[in-house]
Amino acid sequence: MLPQKFDIVATTLPGLEPLLRRELLHEGLFIAREGVRSFTVIGNKEILYRLNLKSRFALRFLVPVLSFRATHPDELYKKVRRFEWEKFFGTDDTFAIDSVVNSDIFRNSRFITYRCKDGIVDRFARDFGKRPDVDTENPVCRIHLHIRDEFVNISLDSSGSSLHLRGYREQSHPAPLNEVLAAGLVAMSGYTGHVPLVDGMCGSGTLAIEAAMMASQTAPGLVRKNYGFMSWSDFDQKLYSGILGDLKNAVAPPTHPIKAIDRNGAFVRMAQQHAATAGVADFIQFERNDFLRFEPELPEGILLLNPPYGNRLDDDTEELYAAIGARLKHHYAGWKAWIISANPEAMHQIGLKPMKKHKLKNGALDCEYRGYELFAGKRADKVRSNAQ
Repeated sequence: MLPQKFDIVATTLPGLEPLLRRELLHEGLFIAREGVRSFTVIGNKEILYRLNLKSRFALRFLVPVLSFRATHPDELYKKVRRFEWEKFFGTDDTFAIDSVVNSDIFRNSRFITYRCKDGIVDRFARDFGKRPDVDTENPVCRIHLHIRDEFVNISLDSSGSSLHLRGYREQSHPAPLNEVLAAGLVAMSGYTGHVPLVDGMCGSGTLAIEAAMMASQTAPGLVRKNYGFMSWSDFDQKLYSGILGDLKNAVAPPTHPIKAIDRNGAFVRMAQQHAATAGVADFIQFERNDFLRFEPELPEGILLLNPPYGNRLDDDTEELYAAIGARLKHHYAGWKAWIISANPEAMHQIGLKPMKKHKLKNGALDCEYRGYELFAGKRADKVRSNAQ
């Protein structure tokens, strides 16, 4: 189905582009093109399988199969219908189309998605007398349609569902954190497993689990059972099993402790279950405790916090953030703390000057991720000491 070498497009969340770029380069890949929240590399099936299993910062890996220019929906329909879709799936298979349209020519993205679908099914009906069905939930072949101005790019989605769905989060939490975003937050903090780490408000445990997987060299895709490429006609089970086995053998216990705390006992139990499913339960110390009363046991480390965002101008939320700031200042000297929030007014109540800021998105929410270097005494004294 696919040639020996082909383009692979890696996509990610806004703000995580530098992390994905570094990850791809670390895999020894040449970045042929950079797009909006995407990078194109040249690879083969072995690389495609490995990337889906190993990547911490990618949402999907797409394989482009058709590119052209079109200025009218009927022109798009005809060019889609001429393509040999039977090389990728058959009349008894199902497919779905995900579309991203940014064009003054094609303003109705739903209509243009339908025209793309019509082009595919009409080809099968004409040449084989039968149409494949659409299944938006669990298709055999997921197709990605991207249109910018008059340029149309159609790709096969090798990942299937988004790679943030690692497969370990089995229970629902009222404020879940996207796993790819969580991995990005861990990496942006500078954490590599070289120091202790505390997730001070762990919720369902996503930050601590992603940190444990990172520190133990656990590939994030080891738990997940299904990828889009598994339904392709040229799926190589032996190749995939070999890569999977190598990644499992690479896991090693972290060298420094990871602790996850939450004042809600039900959340702690949920996080423990998720860590067990992820295969990292032995690498994380879970504890029911209130961060505002928790005392760090070691003189240095990295603290991650994803506190409730609340509502802007909410007195209770601002009081919580002020208490967090006081706790950091008086109990975490020697540590580095990182906090993500969508509430800038509450973040101001932290009362400490951040060393770094990152603009991110948590779902539809605009967030800021701030890093603080904590020390005893006044900041001015610390700055003078470093300058000497």
